[in-house]
Amino acid sequence: ILAIVQAAKAIGAGKLDTRLPGGRKYELGALAQSVNQMAEALQRRQAETERKNRELQALNAIATATSQSLHLDDFFEIALDKVAEVTGRKRVNIRAKDPVSGKITVVAHRGFSREEIEELGRRTSHERIDQVFTSAEPVVLNSPSEASVQTLLPQTRAVAWIPIKAGPKVVGVLGISDDQAVPFSPKEIELLLAIGNVVGVAMENARLFAETKRSLAGIRALHEIDMAITST
Repeated sequence: ILAIVQAAKAIGAGKLDTRLPGGRKYELGALAQSVNQMAEALQRRQAETERKNRELQALNAIATATSQSLHLDDFFEIALDKVAEVTGRKRVNIRAKDPVSGKITVVAHRGFSREEIEELGRRTSHERIDQVFTSAEPVVLNSPSEASVQTLLPQTRAVAWIPIKAGPKVVGVLGISDDQAVPFSPKEIELLLAIGNVVGVAMENARLFAETKRSLAGIRALHEIDMAITST
């Protein structure tokens, strides 16, 4: 009984890894098992709360970067760092589609070797990525088939492609892959979709900013021409 009381106090003090040894019989054994189950439930809840806090912090950091910088290179660095940190995945990258030519290029990456980036650059088209641009839905391969492996980097064991949206339009794809066969959970995909939407807002803001600069430059040029005509 004393051991059970001490374990309950330790759990109440936050030591959620406290456990009672098994082997007790009858009522005391059932009580000890109940205490262990309570500790396990609290430990799972604490782990879930910590995971959600990390995800919220990552989203807040990316959203803050969106409002503070219109330079996509700097923003992409922050976004990819946070994606790698919160997911624990080995490699992340962002592909963007040129609105004029339609060409898809890798604009930012993390965790790739130089040879791997060169290989990605040679693959100008990929059916899974084209699928994301067309459907605006994520594509996940938790256990790539032999046919799929031929289009992936050799060491890839799990990969997800997430749409980056500016409104309803897909403007890019966030790619996340790992050398370990660790499946992407629905919660992880949900988080990555939220990150994709934030990245899409940043890309749209940068595009509008560039268009505004071009418009101002055009107006300034017209004004200078007008001034030159009226002064001659």
